[in-house]
Amino acid sequence: MSQSTTRNYINQSGTSNKFYNISLNAQAGGWVVQTHYGRMGTTGTNRVLQTVTSYSIAFAAFEAACNKRLARGYTLAGVSDNNPNSVPLATPMVRQALPAAKAEQLARFNSRTVHSIEVNPMSLFL
Repeated sequence: MSQSTTRNYINQSGTSNKFYNISLNAQAGGWVVQTHYGRMGTTGTNRVLQTVTSYSIAFAAFEAACNKRLARGYTLAGVSDNNPNSVPLATPMVRQALPAAKAEQLARFNSRTVHSIEVNPMSLFL
């Protein structure tokens, strides 16, 4: 079985409807950090962020990419992990980042202006 860790993020704030998957995969002689992202309903784009021989360097790049998504308003939607070397998802950094990202999204949602229209029912029959 190949070793891999994947985190799936979504951003559905405002008119956005995007996904972002970040993977850390073992390959011959090293590790590769890959992304797959795009709008929901499309095939998306694949990109290799980094290829290195050291797991610790690859994991640092993987965590940096994950934290960047959280900072940009994405929320963690799922995790797939079959890598015995990986750090569990519930690291202090992730535990702090998830509530902060959710609170930020809620604050943005609550700060939006709501426009209302008053309609005179009698004008509908004229």
